[in-house]
Amino acid sequence: MAGFSMIEFFKLGGVFMWPLLLFSVIGLAYIIERGYVLFRIDLRPPLSLPQVFNRVRSRDVEGAKNLLLQNEKNYISTVLKDGLDMINQDVPRIEKTLEASINIKVRRLEKGLNALIVLSNLAPLVGFLGTVSGMINAFKSIAAADEVSTQLVAKGIYEALITTVAGLVIAIVVISAYNVFIHMIDGFVSDSERLSNELIETLIENKIK
Repeated sequence: MAGFSMIEFFKLGGVFMWPLLLFSVIGLAYIIERGYVLFRIDLRPPLSLPQVFNRVRSRDVEGAKNLLLQNEKNYISTVLKDGLDMINQDVPRIEKTLEASINIKVRRLEKGLNALIVLSNLAPLVGFLGTVSGMINAFKSIAAADEVSTQLVAKGIYEALITTVAGLVIAIVVISAYNVFIHMIDGFVSDSERLSNELIETLIENKIK
C-alpha cells in the first residue's frame, strides 16, 4: 500500500476529499493574505518612543507627532498620534480616542481570522464523516464477500481513515497559523494599551491639554 502519489492518495479518500481540498485551498488563501498583511505592518513599539515622550514632556506636541509620522506603517505610532491629535480635549476624550483607534486597527488585523476558526472546526468533522462513510462501504464489501480476508478488511479501513488524516492535517495547519496571528495581534494590543496609558500619564503630569 506504500508508494502512493498524492493523486492516488486523494482518490482513495473518496468523495469527501473534495470538500477537504476546498477547505485547504481556502485556508491557505486566508493564511497567505493575513500573513502578508501582518508581517508587512510593523506592530512593534516604534524605536523613536523615547524621543516622542521627551518632546511631549517639553510641550513640543507637533514635534512628537512628526516623529510618529516618520513610520506610517507602524500601527502603535498611528495610535499615539491619534491621541496627540486630541491634545486640546479633556483626558477622558483622549482616552476614548486612543481606545477607539486601537479597536479599529484590531478589527482590520483580525479580518478573515474567523474563517480560519470555522475551517479548523469543519475539516476534522468532514474528515470523520468521510471515515464513517468509508467504514460503511468497507463493511458492505465484507458482507458481500464470500470469503473475508485480512487484506480486504485492512484495505477498507485504510481507505476510510484517509479523510480523517487529511481533515486533521488541515485543521492543525490552520489553527497553528491562527494562533501565530492572534499572538501578534495580542502583542500589539498589549503594547498599545500600555503606551496609551503612559501617554495619558505624561500629559497629566505635565499638565498638557
